[in-house]
Amino acid sequence: MATPKRRSLITLSTEHLPDGWLASTSALAGVPEKLDEILKSSRPLALRLNAPFSLRDAEIEQIKSVSSELRANSDTLIFVATGGTSLAARGLLETLRSPQDDGFEVLFAGDNLDPNALSDLIMMTGRRLSLVVAGQGPLSAETAVATALVRELVRQRHGPAEAQRRIVVAADGDCSDLIQLAGHEGYRLLPVSPGLSGRSAMYTAAGLMPLAACGFDVLQVAEGARSQIRGMESKSLEENPALAYATARLAAIEAGRTVELLWTEGPRWEHLADLWRYLLAGGSLLPTRAGLNSDRWMIEPWQGHNRDKTLNTLLTLEVIKSESTVPEVPGWPAVAALAGQRLAELFPRLRAQAIASQASEGFLTIGLPRLDAFHLGALCAFFQRSNALVELAREAIAFDEHPLRLGAAR
Repeated sequence: MATPKRRSLITLSTEHLPDGWLASTSALAGVPEKLDEILKSSRPLALRLNAPFSLRDAEIEQIKSVSSELRANSDTLIFVATGGTSLAARGLLETLRSPQDDGFEVLFAGDNLDPNALSDLIMMTGRRLSLVVAGQGPLSAETAVATALVRELVRQRHGPAEAQRRIVVAADGDCSDLIQLAGHEGYRLLPVSPGLSGRSAMYTAAGLMPLAACGFDVLQVAEGARSQIRGMESKSLEENPALAYATARLAAIEAGRTVELLWTEGPRWEHLADLWRYLLAGGSLLPTRAGLNSDRWMIEPWQGHNRDKTLNTLLTLEVIKSESTVPEVPGWPAVAALAGQRLAELFPRLRAQAIASQASEGFLTIGLPRLDAFHLGALCAFFQRSNALVELAREAIAFDEHPLRLGAAR
């Protein structure tokens, strides 16, 4: 009996692109086959694209156990990491966390150069604290400084002995500074597979600890990515959305487009959009984000002179759970025509109007069936695969990290 084809968890609609775009490019000729050969080898690109499969059950259980203990003993988890790892961790957590979640707090540090924010962080009072320090590759100067300051805060707050239970390090073999710290201080060390870099942090202990500490099942992130990877084996544009997305982006480059605008529906997508920008950085299209309608007033003046330089991409949820309806407001005509309409029907119509007006020259639509850890993992795998195809086609693999090194800080 033949094995049925795996379906992609992510949908990509190209129906609103200019006519002939996908048929006009031949830049991907032979690239999927080249990627297949790379994935069969031990090259760094293969390691990173297959990162979800390298996360073992024992690692998952360790992440769950340690994060559960930190949550039970703390009110606030401070997560210190370099930029790429922090983007991955924050993109997952902030997208999935809702206002209805309980009061456990996760604060991020070590990924920026704001001394005032760091000072405010270490002046917190009245909270039971825990610290996770994550590093993949060489440690950056800002991460080292934040680690030293927050470590001292935890030691002062809870004492040196208790701090050993409350401070956890997640690092790969290339981050010798953090491994040395964990060994010297007796902190628990969560191993990270070497060579993955921040662009695969969402499938490592380094990027999953904040999500696990907030009670999410982090195995679902890896499982969603694994399922999506298996569903991107087809060489057909109709069956492989990563291939279609890569083709559309290459067509945009050939058409002289220099910017890709990712249109999102609301503020909960902002950190995921930052992760998207990070995963797609390094190519000929500058990735940037815009909120539908909310950023219209900033984008329109620029687009008025640069519409022919922009590829517009809409990221949207395909299923809206809301059962709320617009209430009547007696004596107020502004809402009279909308009263009684379901948000699940009204907002898709408004969204369609907004993207049509703000991307009148055409756009892509990336559809996510549901917003959960499983589908978020799949989405990240989709972005990684499509960008790898583009970079291979242009012979410009951009996976190297370049942190501010300790020796460079003066």
